[in-house]
Amino acid sequence: FIIRIKSPGSFFNKIKVTDLVKGTMEMPENDMALNMLGAIYCDALAQYDKAEEMFDRVIELVPNADITMRNKAIVYRKAGKFDKVAQQYKFVAEKFPKLKTSYLNYVSYKTDITAEEALKFFAGYEGWPSDERLQALMLGDAIDTEVMTAKTLESFLAYYEGLIEKYPDDYYLLYHKTQLLQGLERYEEALAACEQAAEISGVMSYYATNALGNLYYAMGNYENAIACYGDNVMAHNDNSLRLCMADCYISMADYVGMEQVLTDYLAEGGEEADAASYRMKAAYLQENYEALLTYADMVIAEDNRDAKAKAYKVVAMRELDMEGTDELIAEIDSQGFSAESLTLMTINSILGRFDEAREIYAVMQEHAPGVAITCKNNYELKNLYTDAAFCEMAGMECKAVEIAGTEQTVAEAKTEAVNEQATQEAN
Repeated sequence: FIIRIKSPGSFFNKIKVTDLVKGTMEMPENDMALNMLGAIYCDALAQYDKAEEMFDRVIELVPNADITMRNKAIVYRKAGKFDKVAQQYKFVAEKFPKLKTSYLNYVSYKTDITAEEALKFFAGYEGWPSDERLQALMLGDAIDTEVMTAKTLESFLAYYEGLIEKYPDDYYLLYHKTQLLQGLERYEEALAACEQAAEISGVMSYYATNALGNLYYAMGNYENAIACYGDNVMAHNDNSLRLCMADCYISMADYVGMEQVLTDYLAEGGEEADAASYRMKAAYLQENYEALLTYADMVIAEDNRDAKAKAYKVVAMRELDMEGTDELIAEIDSQGFSAESLTLMTINSILGRFDEAREIYAVMQEHAPGVAITCKNNYELKNLYTDAAFCEMAGMECKAVEIAGTEQTVAEAKTEAVNEQATQEAN
């Protein structure tokens, strides 16, 4: 249900609210139903053309509707119109030079943008500082290793390394260097930069410790990642990090450790559905389908739009010879996902729809390369890693050959098969 409250406020005045799902959000004091319809078409129904139409009607009526203009960029990305995403953010930034978010998003989504080009573009922002270190800190907010290409990350890395030579004691610059190196999968260098930053600052802050934990996780060093997250749990009483620890234990197939940390999480007031989501993944990996069904139902009861939980439930129902899987799959397929959605790729992997999963992965490699990299550490994609063609696409030739059971590469085997078929047809 959507409750609409009549507001005497102005569309041009903004308020901040805390949404239980999306966190802190900024929105107008007053808004039109067309905006709400656009959001429903985009997020709930995946009817992107209709969403774009609704937002265009808002902009026609209110030419300065900046939030609606930014919403169009989100629609373009979900619809797979990637060439229009950066273009839309650029349009909004140039129209509203006080809006830093649009400048940041343009830089994040502009394919192969260099640091020099980004700095030149940011010069149009009314709040752009004159100090080069402050410029570097602001530019750092635009770094998104999930969507930036390797060429962009390399350019930004060279820019930050140049500044570090001038300001070797600036640990914020070193943290940005860490972020870029991690995005490039240069993990050992990233680790060294992060440790150097911590040494200079004299203290491992909450954010630095988390960054180090995330880096260890990306490297597959789960024990050290658990130690970092655990430090912040104790020092800063951040109960949510116990879920990160649970994720590490699952990756190590240490389900006793996972259960202990989830028990602690619940004892400290954590949500039952959150714990159930991790127990659900563990049950899937252990092929415990009765438990999988139980935990999937718990997650769905809390959030009926959790498509991943529904996919797990389909697997459990199939293994337990239960009816109703077709209806559940239809529900999943009716939900809207971005064209490069890791969630949708995971769902397809869980359901054994490998061709669809590979198609999404191919899109991610081009438009969300950082997300594609994280797939290699994603235990929820276990089915895909038993598929030789996927492993070859993911750049995991050794794994592909191991699965194929031959010294030939999978590509060579596929070429031979095509040639043999062509010969038979010719004969």
